[in-house]
Amino acid sequence: MADIKRFGKTDDGTDASVYTLSCGEVTARVTDFGATLLSLCAPDREGRQADVVLGFDRLDGYFDNPACYGATIGPSANRTDRGQVAIGGTTYQMPRNDGPDGRNNLHTDLAHGLHKRVWDATATEDGEQKGVCSVCGYETIQPIPAGSDIGEDETPAKPAKKTNTVLLVIIGVLAVAVIAVAVILVRKVLRQKDDEYDGDGDDDNE
Repeated sequence: MADIKRFGKTDDGTDASVYTLSCGEVTARVTDFGATLLSLCAPDREGRQADVVLGFDRLDGYFDNPACYGATIGPSANRTDRGQVAIGGTTYQMPRNDGPDGRNNLHTDLAHGLHKRVWDATATEDGEQKGVCSVCGYETIQPIPAGSDIGEDETPAKPAKKTNTVLLVIIGVLAVAVIAVAVILVRKVLRQKDDEYDGDGDDDNE
């Protein structure tokens, strides 16, 4: 079951929505701004619901979001040495925005990456949610001209393996689900230990 509501407007006036997806006792809220997971609520062993992910209540909280809470990162996630990646024999330079000397790239483009774009999301008649975001048009990613000087202490980046953006999104969602289950299990173990401690206390009093 899916419920769609307005979430606000981006800085350029584009409408953003929030999609609430429910399956049994688990509920996830996702916004089409950056395909961002807003919340994931699941019950503990006593049926009490709790949100197990970090995030913001308002859309504008995600405009900066340096910790990238719930974000879908790409096309390149994590850090890239020197901000360079070779594809099909051409080396591309991404913004150098990370590292003690600012020589590396983090998450492709912190201002215009997938987590800062509005995705085209649709709900099918059977309730399946689909989201698509173009990974083309990154003005900040430029090919390095052949024969250019990239620095005496630098060598061209190794060719990057082709990645599937959809696969990365699926992996991210599965990772969040695993974390949610782990949190529930930890809560269960801690509660059992508390119960055992209380039982021992009762025996001592007797």
